[in-house]
Amino acid sequence: MADGAEAEAQQPKGQKLKQVTVDVDGLPVEVHGHQEGSAYNGHYGVRMYHPIVASLAETGDLLDVRLREGNVHSANGALEFIDELLGRVEKEVCEVAAVRFDAGFPEEKLLAKLEERGTPYVARVRNTSVLQREAALPRFMNSGVPQGSRAPTCTNGSTRRRAGAVRGAWCW
Repeated sequence: MADGAEAEAQQPKGQKLKQVTVDVDGLPVEVHGHQEGSAYNGHYGVRMYHPIVASLAETGDLLDVRLREGNVHSANGALEFIDELLGRVEKEVCEVAAVRFDAGFPEEKLLAKLEERGTPYVARVRNTSVLQREAALPRFMNSGVPQGSRAPTCTNGSTRRRAGAVRGAWCW
Protein backbone atom coordinates (compact mmCIF):
# COMPACT_ATOMS: atom_id res chain seq x y z
CA MET A 1 0.00 0.00 0.00
CA ALA A 2 1.38 3.42 -0.95
CA ASP A 3 2.06 5.97 1.77
CA GLY A 4 0.75 9.55 1.52
CA ALA A 5 3.74 10.95 -0.40
CA GLU A 6 3.70 8.09 -2.91
CA ALA A 7 -0.08 8.35 -3.32
CA GLU A 8 0.14 12.08 -4.07
CA ALA A 9 3.05 11.55 -6.46
CA GLN A 10 0.90 9.02 -8.37
CA GLN A 11 -1.86 11.59 -9.07
CA PRO A 12 -3.47 11.07 -12.51
CA LYS A 13 -1.84 13.07 -15.31
CA GLY A 14 -3.40 16.46 -15.98
CA GLN A 15 -4.58 16.92 -12.39
CA LYS A 16 -2.82 19.13 -9.89
CA LEU A 17 -1.66 17.55 -6.65
CA LYS A 18 -3.18 18.80 -3.42
CA GLN A 19 0.18 19.58 -1.74
CA VAL A 20 3.89 19.02 -2.34
CA THR A 21 7.02 19.95 -0.44
CA VAL A 22 9.75 21.94 -2.17
CA ASP A 23 13.16 21.16 -0.69
CA VAL A 24 15.59 24.10 -1.03
CA ASP A 25 19.33 23.70 -0.44
CA GLY A 26 22.62 25.39 -1.10
CA LEU A 27 24.93 23.10 -3.01
CA PRO A 28 28.66 23.74 -2.67
CA VAL A 29 30.41 22.83 -5.93
CA GLU A 30 34.20 22.84 -5.58
CA VAL A 31 36.17 24.08 -8.58
CA HIS A 32 39.80 23.68 -9.50
CA GLY A 33 41.12 26.85 -11.08
CA HIS A 34 39.70 30.35 -11.21
CA GLN A 35 36.49 30.06 -13.21
CA GLU A 36 34.46 33.26 -13.47
CA GLY A 37 32.05 33.49 -10.54
CA SER A 38 33.87 30.97 -8.41
CA ALA A 39 35.32 32.23 -5.15
CA TYR A 40 36.94 31.00 -1.98
CA ASN A 41 34.33 30.19 0.67
CA GLY A 42 35.76 30.25 4.19
CA HIS A 43 32.93 28.16 5.63
CA TYR A 44 33.67 25.25 3.28
CA GLY A 45 37.40 26.01 2.95
CA VAL A 46 37.45 25.63 -0.85
CA ARG A 47 37.11 27.64 -4.03
CA MET A 48 33.60 26.95 -5.30
CA TYR A 49 30.28 27.97 -6.78
CA HIS A 50 27.33 28.04 -4.35
CA PRO A 51 24.18 27.36 -6.41
CA ILE A 52 20.75 27.26 -4.83
CA VAL A 53 18.80 24.12 -5.75
CA ALA A 54 15.12 23.17 -5.39
CA SER A 55 13.68 19.69 -5.73
CA LEU A 56 10.33 18.04 -5.20
CA ALA A 57 10.74 16.27 -1.86
CA GLU A 58 8.26 13.50 -2.65
CA THR A 59 10.00 12.38 -5.84
CA GLY A 60 13.46 13.97 -5.84
CA ASP A 61 12.72 15.66 -9.17
CA LEU A 62 14.80 18.77 -9.80
CA LEU A 63 12.64 21.90 -10.01
CA ASP A 64 15.14 24.74 -10.42
CA VAL A 65 18.79 25.72 -9.96
CA ARG A 66 20.43 29.15 -9.82
CA LEU A 67 24.17 29.51 -10.07
CA ARG A 68 25.62 31.83 -7.43
CA GLU A 69 29.11 33.02 -6.69
CA GLY A 70 31.10 30.82 -4.35
CA ASN A 71 31.39 33.24 -1.46
CA VAL A 72 27.69 34.08 -0.97
CA HIS A 73 25.72 33.16 2.13
CA SER A 74 23.15 30.37 1.81
CA ALA A 75 20.26 32.86 2.08
CA ASN A 76 21.61 35.12 -0.69
CA GLY A 77 18.87 35.39 -3.34
CA ALA A 78 16.70 32.79 -1.61
CA LEU A 79 13.69 35.10 -1.20
CA GLU A 80 13.39 35.80 -4.92
CA PHE A 81 14.29 32.24 -5.92
CA ILE A 82 11.72 30.63 -3.61
CA ASP A 83 8.95 33.16 -4.28
CA GLU A 84 9.22 32.80 -8.08
CA LEU A 85 9.49 29.02 -7.83
CA LEU A 86 6.44 28.66 -5.57
CA GLY A 87 4.38 30.71 -8.02
CA ARG A 88 5.29 28.32 -10.86
CA VAL A 89 4.84 25.16 -8.77
CA GLU A 90 1.42 26.23 -7.49
CA LYS A 91 0.35 27.18 -11.01
CA GLU A 92 1.49 23.97 -12.68
CA VAL A 93 1.96 21.20 -10.10
CA CYS A 94 -0.12 21.58 -6.95
CA GLU A 95 -2.60 23.66 -5.02
CA VAL A 96 -0.27 24.30 -2.07
CA ALA A 97 3.52 24.06 -2.02
CA ALA A 98 5.20 23.79 1.37
CA VAL A 99 8.90 24.63 1.73
CA ARG A 100 11.66 22.84 3.64
CA PHE A 101 15.13 24.34 4.06
CA ASP A 102 18.24 24.20 6.22
CA ALA A 103 19.50 26.51 8.94
CA GLY A 104 21.27 28.91 6.56
CA PHE A 105 18.03 30.06 4.93
CA PRO A 106 15.65 31.40 7.61
CA GLU A 107 15.80 35.17 7.64
CA GLU A 108 13.12 37.67 8.55
CA LYS A 109 12.20 38.80 5.01
CA LEU A 110 11.93 35.25 3.66
CA LEU A 111 9.84 33.98 6.58
CA ALA A 112 7.57 37.05 6.41
CA LYS A 113 7.04 36.49 2.67
CA LEU A 114 6.18 32.82 3.18
CA GLU A 115 3.72 33.74 5.92
CA GLU A 116 2.22 36.52 3.78
CA ARG A 117 1.50 34.07 0.97
CA GLY A 118 0.25 31.40 3.41
CA THR A 119 3.02 28.96 2.55
CA PRO A 120 3.69 26.22 5.12
CA TYR A 121 7.40 25.90 5.89
CA VAL A 122 9.81 24.05 8.09
CA ALA A 123 13.45 24.88 8.67
CA ARG A 124 16.23 23.46 10.74
CA VAL A 125 17.54 26.08 13.12
CA ARG A 126 20.95 26.33 14.65
CA ASN A 127 21.24 25.21 18.25
CA THR A 128 21.72 28.29 20.39
CA SER A 129 21.94 29.07 24.09
CA VAL A 130 18.48 30.68 23.86
CA LEU A 131 16.97 27.47 22.47
CA GLN A 132 18.81 25.39 25.09
CA ARG A 133 17.47 27.63 27.86
CA GLU A 134 13.91 27.51 26.46
CA ALA A 135 14.06 23.73 26.05
CA ALA A 136 14.91 23.34 29.74
CA LEU A 137 11.70 25.06 30.86
CA PRO A 138 9.07 22.76 32.42
CA ARG A 139 6.49 23.50 29.69
CA PHE A 140 8.79 21.77 27.18
CA MET A 141 9.55 18.68 29.23
CA ASN A 142 8.28 15.35 27.85
CA SER A 143 5.24 14.13 29.74
CA GLY A 144 3.65 10.72 29.35
CA VAL A 145 6.76 9.33 27.65
CA PRO A 146 7.98 6.01 29.06
CA GLN A 147 11.20 6.33 31.03
CA GLY A 148 14.26 5.64 28.91
CA SER A 149 12.60 6.58 25.61
CA ARG A 150 12.94 9.91 23.89
CA ALA A 151 9.99 11.45 22.10
CA PRO A 152 10.27 14.70 20.18
CA THR A 153 8.93 17.74 21.97
CA CYS A 154 7.36 20.43 19.82
CA THR A 155 5.79 23.77 20.54
CA ASN A 156 4.85 26.91 18.68
CA GLY A 157 6.94 29.83 19.72
CA SER A 158 9.18 32.68 18.80
CA THR A 159 12.53 34.00 19.80
CA ARG A 160 14.02 37.45 19.22
CA ARG A 161 16.98 37.92 16.92
CA ARG A 162 18.76 41.00 15.68
CA ALA A 163 16.58 41.21 12.56
CA GLY A 164 13.26 40.44 14.29
CA ALA A 165 11.11 37.62 15.49
CA VAL A 166 11.68 34.08 14.28
CA ARG A 167 8.42 32.15 14.26
CA GLY A 168 7.51 28.52 13.98
CA ALA A 169 7.48 25.21 15.76
CA TRP A 170 10.46 23.99 17.72
CA CYS A 171 11.12 20.28 17.84
CA TRP A 172 13.98 18.50 19.53
